[in-house]
Formats: sequence, C-alpha cells, structure tokens
Amino acid sequence: PTIFQSERLLTPNQVTSFESEYGINFTSLRCCPDGINFAYCQDKTISVRYVDRVDPALTVFLSSAKLTKLDYHPKEYEILLAGDYVGRANIIDMRSQPTLKSPSLCATTASIIGPKRFYYINDCKFSPDGSKFFTRHYSDLILWDLRHTVNCLGRVKLKHESETNDATISKDGRDIFKSVWVDQQTIATG
Repeated sequence: PTIFQSERLLTPNQVTSFESEYGINFTSLRCCPDGINFAYCQDKTISVRYVDRVDPALTVFLSSAKLTKLDYHPKEYEILLAGDYVGRANIIDMRSQPTLKSPSLCATTASIIGPKRFYYINDCKFSPDGSKFFTRHYSDLILWDLRHTVNCLGRVKLKHESETNDATISKDGRDIFKSVWVDQQTIATG
C-alpha cells in the first residue's frame, strides 16, 4: 500500500495460515489496495480477513453460482468485483449490509456472448481509476462501465487457433487466462 505512517502488522518471521472449509479450493484471493485486509472466493462465498488477525473471517457475499475471480476497487476499498461460472460480474458494496445474497450491481454476459458460448469468467478487474471493469471469458473480452451495467461498452472476440474444435482445448471454457489493465484505455490478455 501507499505508506503514510510505517507500521509493521506482522513480525518478519511470523507466518499465519488458514485452511479452506470442508476441503473446498480457494478460487481467487486479492489483497485490498490499502494492505489492511484481503478477500477470497471459496465456492459460492466471498470472505474478508484482516492481515494482522486472520480470524475471524467476515462473509460478505453469498452467490447462487460458484465464484471464479475477485478484485478490489482501486479507490473505494469497500467495493468488490467477482466473476462467476454463469458469466455474471457481481459488484458488491460491503457498506450496504454485512452479508449480501444478491450483488449491489450485476453485469451478465449471457445475452452478449450468445448461445453455445462459454460464459465462465476467467478474469475480471477494475480499471486504474475504478470507472470501468472488464470480464475475460474463453473467447471474449468485455468492457463495462461501472455506472451502467445493463449494456457493455464493447466486446472483443478472441479467436483461437483451433476454435472449430473447442472441446480439445477445454470442455467447459475454464482455461486460465490472465489479463491486466495496461493503462486507462488498454487491456492486455493471454
């Protein structure tokens, strides 16, 4: 984080760990830009923990579908972006209530990507100023305005070498693609 006052939260040799519940994998973990807490996705829940005291965890979102990726807003640290298996980008404002069962805002890609496509969100991130975000899917990169999630700002179809035989690449579209904002207008993806 940007440091205004130096304060060590953990001693240099201290290692703190915690395990997932019931053997469920963590699908995404992201540290808050202020460095005070971190959030993680585990199955259909998003939990937040403080770095200086790992327990207890605060569950801030319960989804109807398995969650895939997670990101903090770069300026409003109480706002999270979470992608899921069915192609929804869930925007969660943690200030509204302790545990949300529905997102504050939601951008769904099903109508944009179209039938017989992979909706699964491989990656999602806020822009550097926090006004936009993208969702990265198997064959699509979609750009959204945070203030207007009904329609996307733009869509880039990503062609694969063997798109005619998608089944050999992935049966469910869940191949891992990393993506990043290069600047306020440019996104790089693999």
